[in-house]
Amino acid sequence: MTDAEIEALLAAAGLVPGAAPLTKQQLTDRIMAILDRDWPLAMREASPVDYAAWRDAAEPARLRAVEANLFNIRLAAYRQAVARLALFRLAEGRAEVSETLATGDLDAVGQPVFETVIVQAAIAPLPAQIERSVVDPLSGEQTGSESVANPAIAEDEAARATAQAVIAATPAAVVAFATA
Repeated sequence: MTDAEIEALLAAAGLVPGAAPLTKQQLTDRIMAILDRDWPLAMREASPVDYAAWRDAAEPARLRAVEANLFNIRLAAYRQAVARLALFRLAEGRAEVSETLATGDLDAVGQPVFETVIVQAAIAPLPAQIERSVVDPLSGEQTGSESVANPAIAEDEAARATAQAVIAATPAAVVAFATA
């Protein structure tokens, strides 16, 4: 198969950069659909030598399909990681964002009237420590409380670290495609 034929085959199968990634089973099903379209079972049985030659010639296309899907899997993971890092840190909270917009009205001297609108509400940071009940394991009664690190902050930081690791491991070609 020529490069142009491979590209046309990949495009027809929806295996182009930026397409939704497929599971292994979905990718296999698409490849099998192309096989069944081009070489139905009856034709394969009637001409096994010709089918084997076609299959060998089509191997580069199958490898490129797997490569294209892997690219899309990495692209989706990269985009998800970038979106995760764009979220505010729970330990820091988020500041209020407001904009001053023209109302369309004019004041008494003909000047435009403006109003300030909150476009992003402030979110207070989570406390670094929380109180947790201490329960007697024998009686099941609460015997006091203890201060512990806030698990929500720990989960947030772990998710951020995982996202950063995904970004760091993403190939340059995927990053270039995502940022283009």
